[in-house]
Amino acid sequence: MVSWTAPCLADAMSIESLQEIVRATYALDGGSIRLYIVDDTGSPRYLELVQHRIPMNSTVRRRIGRLYFDDRLIDVRSSDETAILNFLRTASVHSGCESLVEAVITFVQSNDYVQLAQRYSGKE
Repeated sequence: MVSWTAPCLADAMSIESLQEIVRATYALDGGSIRLYIVDDTGSPRYLELVQHRIPMNSTVRRRIGRLYFDDRLIDVRSSDETAILNFLRTASVHSGCESLVEAVITFVQSNDYVQLAQRYSGKE
């Protein structure tokens, strides 16, 4: 059984080792999406797009409308973001997860994503 806890941050950015999206969830907090991913060692990883519909529902721990990989904030338009998007476009995806994967790709590529990052850049 896979335990879905975040790995240590020192291991957090091994994007090239990601293999398969095995589960996706959509939260009723305004639309946060979490993708559960398995890497090449069978270890669990996750990618989260924090909700962007309800600005007042942002938490102290997460920036509204931002992308996190294993609890690490991904810089907008960075090489890490590009690598994640490339993985999402080509990954093996379990049935039923496709629409949420596509929703993450579409939003992260949008101007709205960049504008939210600029607007809420001070909120950790």
